Amino acid sequence: MRQGNKFMQALLIYALVVAALIAIASMMNANRPVTAASSGQKGARGAQAALVRVEGVIVSSGGDSGMFGGSSGASSYRIVRDLKKYAEDDSIAGIIIRIDSPGGSAAASDEIWNAVYKARMAKPVVVSMGDVAASGGYYVASAAEVIYANPATLTGSIGVIYDSLELSGLFEKLGISSNTIHAGEFKDIGSISRPMTGDERSMIQALLDQVHEQFIERVSEGREMELDEVKPLATGMIYTGEQAKENGLVDELGGFEDAFAKLEELTGKKLILREPKMPTFWDFMMGAESGVTGVMPRLRQHPLELVAQSLFLNTLLFGAAIT
Repeated sequence: MRQGNKFMQALLIYALVVAALIAIASMMNANRPVTAASSGQKGARGAQAALVRVEGVIVSSGGDSGMFGGSSGASSYRIVRDLKKYAEDDSIAGIIIRIDSPGGSAAASDEIWNAVYKARMAKPVVVSMGDVAASGGYYVASAAEVIYANPATLTGSIGVIYDSLELSGLFEKLGISSNTIHAGEFKDIGSISRPMTGDERSMIQALLDQVHEQFIERVSEGREMELDEVKPLATGMIYTGEQAKENGLVDELGGFEDAFAKLEELTGKKLILREPKMPTFWDFMMGAESGVTGVMPRLRQHPLELVAQSLFLNTLLFGAAIT
C-alpha cells in the first residue's frame, strides 16, 4: 500500500512539473516579439514584410497550429484573412509566403489563389517554397509575383485526382452485406460496397476535367503564360525546383533568405520580417475565444468534405505514383 502511495505521489509530482513547464513555455512564447529583423537589423524599426505560412494539407476550415506548435493543416480562412489584412496595412511594404504543402482542397486553394493575386495588385508578393509545393501548393504559389524554389523542392503536379476504395469482393468473402437506401441516382456515389457504374465514372471525370481546366487557367493567369504553354506541363507530373525553373513554373532557385532579399529589392527598402505570434497552450485551451482562429481542427468530417479536400492533394503524400 505504501509503495502504491509513493508511486501516486511521484506521478502527481511528475504531472505538476510537466504542467509547470508547459505554462512557462507558453508564457515565454506569448511574450516573444512578433517581429524579427533581416540582415542583422534585429530590434530595428522601419518598413515591414509580413510572413504568411501555407504549411500542411490545404483545408477550408480547421487546421493550423496545435497545442505544442506544428501544423495540422493550412486553413484558407486564416490565410485569406491574413493576406487581406496585410494588403490593406500601410505599414506592410511587401508579403512573403512560405509554402510547404502537398495540396488539398480545390476550393480552399482557389480562395487562397484569389487572395494572393489581390494582394499582389497592392504590393509585392514573393513565394518561398520549402520541401513540397505541389498540386494545391503550386496552385497557391502561381498567383505570386515571384516564386523561389530550392533545387530539390518538389513542385508542379498540376492535376486533379479522385480516389475511392471498392471492397465488394472482400465483403463477399467475409459474408458482409450493405443496405443503402437513397433517393437520387448518384447519391451513393463512391460507395465502398459496390463497383462504380459507367455513368458515375463519367460524371466524376467531367467534374475533374472542369477543375483541372480551372487549375490550368489560374496558372496561366498568375504566371502570365499562354494556355498552350501551361497545358503540356499540366499532366500531374512532379518537378524538382530546378526542372520547374527550366519550364517557367518558378522564377528563381534559392531559399527563404534569397526570397526575402528579392522582396527587399522589389520594395526598394530594408525590411523587418513580421510573423504572427504562435498560439500558446492557453490559446489552445481557450480555442477561438482567445482570438486564435482554427487552433483545434474538427475531429470528424463529412465524406464529401474529404473528397473535396483530396482533389488537389499530391499523391506523394500517400507514397503512390503520379500518372
